[in-house]
Amino acid sequence: IAIAAIAIITLPTLLVGLGAYIFPPVPGSSLSWVPAFWTVATFCGHLTIVIWLMVEYYQFPVLLFLKAWQRRLWRG
Repeated sequence: IAIAAIAIITLPTLLVGLGAYIFPPVPGSSLSWVPAFWTVATFCGHLTIVIWLMVEYYQFPVLLFLKAWQRRLWRG
């Protein structure tokens, strides 16, 4: 499962990054930032999906954890 999770995160990111590397934008163009942004967005999106699936599978109570953490911070 860990190998599949790593593959889900890295393979799409590598494909997008490789596409941006092979076909770079025109230097100085107004949208030359898009390939780098799209690569980072791909990584963050797939990482979010894997984390969400882990939370759902292990049924980690995220809201209860955050509430307990907030109470602990307020107590000092």
